[in-house]
Amino acid sequence: MKTYEEVLMKWPIILDYIRQNHHISDVYYRTWIEPLKFKDCKNGVIYLSFNENQFCAHIRGRYGEIIEASINAILAEEAEHYMVSIQPENSEESTFFDFARDHFAKVAPLSFLYCKEDYYDSLHP
Repeated sequence: MKTYEEVLMKWPIILDYIRQNHHISDVYYRTWIEPLKFKDCKNGVIYLSFNENQFCAHIRGRYGEIIEASINAILAEEAEHYMVSIQPENSEESTFFDFARDHFAKVAPLSFLYCKEDYYDSLHP
């Protein structure tokens, strides 16, 4: 697994990969993807933050799988898989949404995109 410094150095490359390899308009990219900040990397979970809590659900629903796939395309080596956590800037929550398994879990390292007052329910979107 990559260290904090390695991921931090690759974060601009990941953002560029998203822009070049996914069909996201420039306006949407600048609004939803570019403001994401790399926060930390622990136990195979990449922690990202977004400055406005009320928009986490939108980012999660619309771009979550793209972000996770892009991170793995750039960072993952054989037999590695990185999960993604997008939280409001000051959040310390640890609930994860696992896209591959389509369910919530309370422990890392499972993938999630979570907002403090909002969550993704795959059975009742």
